[in-house]
Amino acid sequence: MSVHILYDQPKRKSVMFCSTDGIAFGPVFDNEDAADFVDWMLAQGKDPRDLHVSDLLIAIEDWEDSIGEAA
Repeated sequence: MSVHILYDQPKRKSVMFCSTDGIAFGPVFDNEDAADFVDWMLAQGKDPRDLHVSDLLIAIEDWEDSIGEAA
């Protein structure tokens, strides 16, 4: 898997990027949420790089719903 996470520790933000092509994608996440989202996608056998932007945002909403239910 070539999805990695860039962190801005002072601002407590994270973003996904593809190390294969050096392109950041998706929204800016709070804290380390980008890594948690990628882990969630991988557990489902999915690669966030394969999703169109609108589908990626829907997947993020689904992930947020799933962690809301677990809390």
